[in-house]
Amino acid sequence: METKKVPFHVTLGVLSVFLVINCSFVVNPMMTSLASFYEQSGIAYSTVLMLSTIVSLMVIPCSLISGAIAGKKIKYRSLAILSLVLALVGGIGPYFIRNFYCVLGFRALVGAAIGFASPLSSALVSRLFPGDKAATMQGIGTTVNNLAGVAYQFLAGVICTINVHYTWFVHLILIIPLAFVVLFLKEPEPVAKAETQTQTPSSKGGLPAMVFLISIAWGLIFMAYNPMGLNMSSILVSEGIGNETLAGTIGSLYTVGGMVAGVIFGKLYHHLGKFIIPFAMICEVVGLALGYWSTSAALLMVGSFLTGLAIFTIWPASIMEFTEALPPEKIVTASGIFTACLGLGGFLTSPYVAIITKVSGSTSPRLPILVGVILAAVIGAIWSVASISKKKA
Repeated sequence: METKKVPFHVTLGVLSVFLVINCSFVVNPMMTSLASFYEQSGIAYSTVLMLSTIVSLMVIPCSLISGAIAGKKIKYRSLAILSLVLALVGGIGPYFIRNFYCVLGFRALVGAAIGFASPLSSALVSRLFPGDKAATMQGIGTTVNNLAGVAYQFLAGVICTINVHYTWFVHLILIIPLAFVVLFLKEPEPVAKAETQTQTPSSKGGLPAMVFLISIAWGLIFMAYNPMGLNMSSILVSEGIGNETLAGTIGSLYTVGGMVAGVIFGKLYHHLGKFIIPFAMICEVVGLALGYWSTSAALLMVGSFLTGLAIFTIWPASIMEFTEALPPEKIVTASGIFTACLGLGGFLTSPYVAIITKVSGSTSPRLPILVGVILAAVIGAIWSVASISKKKA
């Protein structure tokens, strides 16, 4: 890993890759309008939802592919450019070809772009920034990621009220980060031969079990949270607490929590050290518990904020774990597995909720959140003990 100061323009190129990760959010404000448009062609609403879910599905294999080829079969910089081009083509393509199944194909390209970019962004930070700066940059990248998600949804919501098809042009924003990557992104230097020769036998073999355990735990935690975000509108309306607008406000607090996590992560990681995962898991459990038990809009906002703070603390903290435990050339592979488990957790949310509903016989939108509290508490306890023990060792 480089120890020299990284120039600002290179930092700008690295942060540009983070702008791909949440570009899938552009479609969120469009779903109702798109459903009405495709209803005229006999496409059911449940099928139209695939425009969102196919992105999560494509993230899984493409994250693994990115982790396997980045820096080995293809340059980091080339893969970053490819991901931005795919996001641009897949993003604006539906404006020109509106056949539903063609649009679905374009959305698959967006999912592939996100799958390539997600592990790549974290790996670039780990490879280009020295240890004392990497944690801060992971946090800044998280903030950029969340701010982009807010901007994509805001612009999409405004443009959608004019013409739903014009909304696809929001993806043209990605021309700017594409230009920054082409002009400024620096290819990480190859791992020095001497460094490779000093690796232990275990570092020359496959990835340690720690990578898979952290990634699986991460996917399960994200799956445990998802019903809270997805069911908030149903909870508020069915219980007379509020309407869809309030649900959107509560949901936005999740993103605010993520941005706060990104801003403070560097200092948080420095001061908490081995206790950063226990801290994040406490926030996650408390946030979900408020989502289940609270009937106050204010407390639901606090719960949403805490879950965002937790998830976007766990994300960079896990990448830092990989950075400390793995040789440089394996960080992107581990990040690919980590991202794939995130996509898998999102994709499995629907069957997860369906199983809870079938087993319990209850259709309460709060019940999956209660199961999430228990799941997060169990995983958090195990992960916290393992993290503290490992750090002590």
